[in-house]
Amino acid sequence: MQDFNPKDPLHGITLKQIVEGLVAYYGFDTLGELIKNKML
Repeated sequence: MQDFNPKDPLHGITLKQIVEGLVAYYGFDTLGELIKNKML
C-alpha cells in the first residue's frame, strides 16, 4: 500500500483536469501550437 504524500502537488489530480486547466488558461488553439506533435 502506498503512503499518502501531502507534498506531492499532483496527488489526486487527473490528466483530464490538467489538460482542461491548460485549455482554460491558454485556449485550445494556442495550446495546440505550444505542444510539439510528431504525429505528422
